[in-house]
Amino acid sequence: MLTRHSKEETRACRMDCQLKGGGLSWGMFAWVVLGLFVLSNVGAEPSAAANGQQPTRPGRARVSIPQGSPVTIDGTVNAQEWEDADSILVSAWSPKPVVVFFKHNGSNLLFAFSDFDEARPLVPEVLIAVDGRLDTVWGPGHWWFHASGQDCWANGWYNDWSTCVSVTPDWEANNPARGDQWPGPLAWELRIPFSTIGLSQESDTVFGIAFDVTDTAQFWFFWPPRAQLGIPATWAEAVLEGQPIHNEDER
Repeated sequence: MLTRHSKEETRACRMDCQLKGGGLSWGMFAWVVLGLFVLSNVGAEPSAAANGQQPTRPGRARVSIPQGSPVTIDGTVNAQEWEDADSILVSAWSPKPVVVFFKHNGSNLLFAFSDFDEARPLVPEVLIAVDGRLDTVWGPGHWWFHASGQDCWANGWYNDWSTCVSVTPDWEANNPARGDQWPGPLAWELRIPFSTIGLSQESDTVFGIAFDVTDTAQFWFFWPPRAQLGIPATWAEAVLEGQPIHNEDER
C-alpha cells in the first residue's frame, strides 16, 4: 500500500506528465495561471478588509436595542421598568434559563439579569466592542463589565480584578456595598453610559455585544451560545434604535 506521501508524489507525477504530454511545461503553465489571475483582478474593487472595514460574518447573531425609559439600578427587576426592553436567554445550570433584558435611554445602555438559580448563584458580565470591532483578539475598544460583590470593568482586557471597586461614577450596578441585598433576589441591573465606552449616541450605531453569567472560577455560560470570552469575533452585533438624548444625567 502506498503511503500518503507516495500518493501525493504520484498525483504530481500524473499532472506533470499530462502537461508535458500536451506540449505545455510547468513553467509555461505557471505563467498562464499568473496572467489569468492578473486579468481577473483588473478593475476589481478593494476588499472590505483592505478598506479597513469589518465585514459582517454570515450567520452572526444580531440584536436591536430598543430605546426606552430610565430605570432605578437596585436589583429589583419589575415589569413596569422593563416592559419596553427586549430580551434574550442564557442557558446555564438550571432548566430555567437566565433572562437578560436590554434597552437604552439615549445616553445609557441598560441591562437586567434575572431568574438565576438560587442553589447555584452566578453573576453577570456584559462584553461590548465599540465601532463594531469584532476582532479575533482583545484590544482598545473591547470592554468587560462584571457585577458581583463589587463593580469591575476594563478596556482592552477581561478578568482584570484590580479594577474592582465598591462604587464607581463611570457605570452602575447593584451590589452589597451600596446596601443592596446580595445574593438577595438573584437579579442584577446595570447602567453603562455611552460616554464611558465611547459609544456613538446616533441611531443605527452598530457595535459588538455578548452576555455571560459565571461563577468566576470554572463556569461561563454565554449568549450568543457559541461566544467566547477571549474572542470578540464570536460575539453578536447590536444596533441602537430610536433617537439620542444628549443629556449625560439622564439615567
